[in-house]
Amino acid sequence: KLFNDPEVQNFTPFAARMKSTPSPTGTASQPEEKFHPEEYMVAVQHFSFRENAEEGTSTNRHYLFIVAESMKNVDKEIDDLVMVFSILFFASVILILIAQLASSFWVVAPIREFEEEVRAIEAGNKETIQDEYPDELVPIKNTINALIGHEKGQKQRYKDSLDDLAHSLKTPLAAIQSHLEGGSFQDVPHDHAGLAGIATEIEHMQEIISRQLRKAMVTSENAIIMSQPIRPILTRLASTMHKVHRGKDFEIRVNVDEYAKCRLDSEDLMELFGNLINNACRFCDRLVEISAFRDNDMLVIDIDDDGMGFPSENPSKLLKRGIREDSKTEGQGIGLAVSTEIVSAVGGKIELLVSPYVGARVRLHLPT
Repeated sequence: KLFNDPEVQNFTPFAARMKSTPSPTGTASQPEEKFHPEEYMVAVQHFSFRENAEEGTSTNRHYLFIVAESMKNVDKEIDDLVMVFSILFFASVILILIAQLASSFWVVAPIREFEEEVRAIEAGNKETIQDEYPDELVPIKNTINALIGHEKGQKQRYKDSLDDLAHSLKTPLAAIQSHLEGGSFQDVPHDHAGLAGIATEIEHMQEIISRQLRKAMVTSENAIIMSQPIRPILTRLASTMHKVHRGKDFEIRVNVDEYAKCRLDSEDLMELFGNLINNACRFCDRLVEISAFRDNDMLVIDIDDDGMGFPSENPSKLLKRGIREDSKTEGQGIGLAVSTEIVSAVGGKIELLVSPYVGARVRLHLPT
């Protein structure tokens, strides 16, 4: 209604219509530009002034003070403001997401480290949980360490008890054997069946005691023993075997890197590899080769020789105690059986195969 007021139209320059004017070139006049009042924002103020027309008389003059602003500029400023707020909004959302991810990682990081340490203990690379953790994880850490310490102490007591039992049994057995071999039975022939049977049973009892003690020691220690490299032990045994079989010309190749490790006690590794390498040296012609590689969580060790190899039919029978394939060499036929007991006690296995040199291959699968 304001723009339709003739008085407003007369006093608002922005409401003036552009009349057509003659073109300098004589062309037709430009069409009249239509006025769009809705494109403007207008502020109008009324003023009234009193003027003296003649002496003693006065008249009131009315004025309009009009200010107009094009809405195009306002719309542009609004659009710019909306764009700025949109950018700020999305930037804030991205920053919040990044902050949440960072805080989540920071909160979960100690739990991941704790899990890695527990796995290291399971793998035998650590004995206890040692790193520092938040207060919420300290009770769990102390409980696990206490449980590990209690288990170690219990197994050590178990081992000591077995040692005492073995010692208490071996002493009277040794005394009985001494009486049998001494002068108490000098009137009895040496080939007497009764004495021979007693002596055989005594040896059998001593063997059972040693075997059960060794099995218990391997089983009890395996859960807490740390992985250790096998190359130093193999190198030491290779040097020893040359001295043991000094009358034989042969070569021992140890193709095992320093990173090959397994979870076995040093004494068990010495006995295990000692039995197997000694057998390979006894039956080889000129070469014994030892190699190793990783297979998932197991260390696979091959002991090859270029000798006569294993029997083609049922070679696994040699893993039984007292079974021998070659009766011409010295031995009681228990080396492979003892090795089988040690390997089985730690969850591994032994395979008897054919070596690349057409001899015997003993393959060990040991936990890492």
